[in-house]
Amino acid sequence: MTSDLRNGSPTTSAFFSLRTRRLRSAHDHDVGDAAPSHTLVGVAARHSGFDPCLARQGVFALHPPTHLSQRYGAAVRPTVTEVTLTTSDQSFKPSAHVTLIVGPNNVGKSAVLEGIRREISSHPSSRPNNLPGPIARVSVEMPAYNEFADRIKERTRFYEAGTRHDRKSFHANTFLLPDGDEVSDTQMQDACKQNDHFGQIASVLVTHLKAEGRGGVLASRDVPDLTGTQEQLMPIQKLFEDRRLESTLSGYMERAFNTPLLVNRHAGRKVHIHIGSVDVEEQRIGESHEYLRELLKLPYLARQGAGMQAFMGTILTLSTDIRDIVLLDEPETFLHPPQARLLGQIIAEISANDGPQVIVATHSNDFVRGVVDAAKVAADVSVVRVTRPTDAENNVAQVHPDSIKDLYKDPLMRYSHILDGIFYKGVVLCEAESDCTYYSAVLGAMEGSDGLPSSDLLFTHCGGKNRLRRAYAALDAAAVPTAVIADIDLLSNRDEFKRLFEAMGGTFTDIEGRYNVLSSSIRDGKVEATRDHVRDSIAEIIEKSGAKTLSRQEVEQIVAVVKPESGWKQVKKKGHGAINRGDPMDAFGDILGASRRIGLFILPVGELESFHSKIGGNKQVWLQHVLEHELFAKESEAWSLIRDVRAFVSESQ
Repeated sequence: MTSDLRNGSPTTSAFFSLRTRRLRSAHDHDVGDAAPSHTLVGVAARHSGFDPCLARQGVFALHPPTHLSQRYGAAVRPTVTEVTLTTSDQSFKPSAHVTLIVGPNNVGKSAVLEGIRREISSHPSSRPNNLPGPIARVSVEMPAYNEFADRIKERTRFYEAGTRHDRKSFHANTFLLPDGDEVSDTQMQDACKQNDHFGQIASVLVTHLKAEGRGGVLASRDVPDLTGTQEQLMPIQKLFEDRRLESTLSGYMERAFNTPLLVNRHAGRKVHIHIGSVDVEEQRIGESHEYLRELLKLPYLARQGAGMQAFMGTILTLSTDIRDIVLLDEPETFLHPPQARLLGQIIAEISANDGPQVIVATHSNDFVRGVVDAAKVAADVSVVRVTRPTDAENNVAQVHPDSIKDLYKDPLMRYSHILDGIFYKGVVLCEAESDCTYYSAVLGAMEGSDGLPSSDLLFTHCGGKNRLRRAYAALDAAAVPTAVIADIDLLSNRDEFKRLFEAMGGTFTDIEGRYNVLSSSIRDGKVEATRDHVRDSIAEIIEKSGAKTLSRQEVEQIVAVVKPESGWKQVKKKGHGAINRGDPMDAFGDILGASRRIGLFILPVGELESFHSKIGGNKQVWLQHVLEHELFAKESEAWSLIRDVRAFVSESQ
């Protein structure tokens, strides 16, 4: 439901195609008991959206030139520019298009949204000092009055001084707001000078859409009066007068639910929305005909499931409401993941195409993915992660729009589940999916011991060592406590290790000397293939099977036997057991300790398979065997590793 910002009552605002036909002037009505002025200025002949077919039916549908509802173009518009929390030094700056407020459960996401609504809707002097909530102050930007006056007149009733309406005299230029409040011209000028609230005019600038009741706008309504005397048009009435808008909404409906919608303009006093289509050609309005009979056989959109109503109700509201700021709470309610993702895409598209500034509180990673998908085109999108370190504090961290767009430069990052981490209390980044599966199983087996529950930790991968730094940076920007688990050969590439180490907060120069000692020792450990070793190893491989031909795996094993083995390859296979005793081993311990302190956990055993080195086969075969026989539940080194990882994430909250 679209709620009034002052008292929660339903309100709507005038649609572009109606408001463009209204010219207000004191000369258009009597000084006696008159309505505000409005004239039709060559509507049918002069407007580019004129539809001759509709004109024959007595309906003039006016269409916005480029979008569902034109607003300000390049001009300054009412905008929320900064939100400051009650917790010291905590604030964020909403993006021009969509700002996503996310975080774990019960951290105050909806409370942040409600706090924004409250702050921008009242004067600071009228707010109780002890009012609970996470928001201390909201900064806003307003256009100059001379730029804003014409726009605000299009959303309100304007009465010049000396006129009367409904037995009431207006002694000063007065705006009558949709909620019934009266604002003088002087008060409106004062509102345009404010930088921390919209005050009395908030109801014509801001829409607050809550989780429940969004399908209410789909209910059948009276046929609108299109002569300009009706004070407000409901969203469904705007669909009645604008077939291009109907076509756009039908396209959204087909994208989400694989069926179109139809506006019933032929049912007499009421306007209805049906789902489906008819094969009969539409006839003149006002006549009883086969088209109407077929139309009435279609189901009503307002009687469909909660998910379809929530989806289309949200889209219809955003597509017809001309207010500049939308506060949207839990838009994913009642939606399956595919619809939640599509809703995110569409909302971002509407906002980017001269639509409202949208600030969303969401629990859905699918909705977030949809919005972020739209960011690759033109939408200005940022993510604000809210956490609650104590009952009396809320912290926020914001991922800048440029960082969101950077994710699309790497396809694997784009389609991975890394950003899902913003909904968890912590993330563990791994190199590959099999690593995530194994470590998740270990953590599940540990459930019940001290530390974060397994449901609060997300194990995710980024497709290799070279992407760990970028994935970590994305999560770190949102202040998601993140640990990294990497194979020991991460150390084999000095530059790659250095970049990741420093990205995670380490100072490489502190360990550079120790790294040089370790690296030099391992490089000198290269082993050449000897004849005896090659002969014995190949014989062992062949004798394991009685098959006539070699399998692909056996061929790969034989090739590996013949090749010289670098020092780093030995270390990856055997772990710290392949590192020389003395200073090299001490250096390895120093590097391991320094890395763990910043959340970088390098496997001392070498690689994942080394936890169960007696199990053969490729990684997938190995993993399947380990899981089926629950070997992970008995591996003490793996338990120790995950216990330390969980402790690091817990301490980073």
